[in-house]
Amino acid sequence: MKHNNSNFARELFRLRRAFYRDRYLEKLAAEPTIKVDANLVQQIEQATMQIAAENEQLKEALKRQKADFDNYRRRTQKEKEQLRDAAKESLVAELLPVLDNFERAIASAKTATDVESVRKGIEMVAEQLNAILRGEGLERIDALGSQFDPALHEALEVEERTDVPEGQITQVLRPGYRFKDRVIRPALVKVAKKPASAEAGEKK
Repeated sequence: MKHNNSNFARELFRLRRAFYRDRYLEKLAAEPTIKVDANLVQQIEQATMQIAAENEQLKEALKRQKADFDNYRRRTQKEKEQLRDAAKESLVAELLPVLDNFERAIASAKTATDVESVRKGIEMVAEQLNAILRGEGLERIDALGSQFDPALHEALEVEERTDVPEGQITQVLRPGYRFKDRVIRPALVKVAKKPASAEAGEKK
């Protein structure tokens, strides 16, 4: 009896499921289908094609701009190099007379008996060279007797002195130079320092 009831329940479940499935399919069949507007589809396709074409145009424009920028950069670099070469050429042309005078001084020194005249000739050539460099913007740093400044000087030696203030430059070992207010070589100097005995006395 139990077996028959189980079969009946299963058959009833199957029939119900088939009934509801058929009802669902009937409902779907009764719903109206969505109509697609052909004009709208055509407009979308045309807009898509137009966007793709504009995208290609933008890519080509970007390529042209990049090529123009590369050409401009190369041209600018070449112009900078030409300007540097022109500046160097101008300076070299100014230095040629100095070179000529040095060669004359060396030639005369080989046969000269008057050492003083040779010295004066070399001094004149050196002054000629300094005048050219000053005209280009080079300036010697006046260090002797001034207070040590790490922005202008480089201390190579320190000596104990009592006759000058501590930190004063007592000797220039190699001159320093500015080029248009920019230090291109600091002066190598000797700087005064208080003797150790004086420092010990001050501490007491």
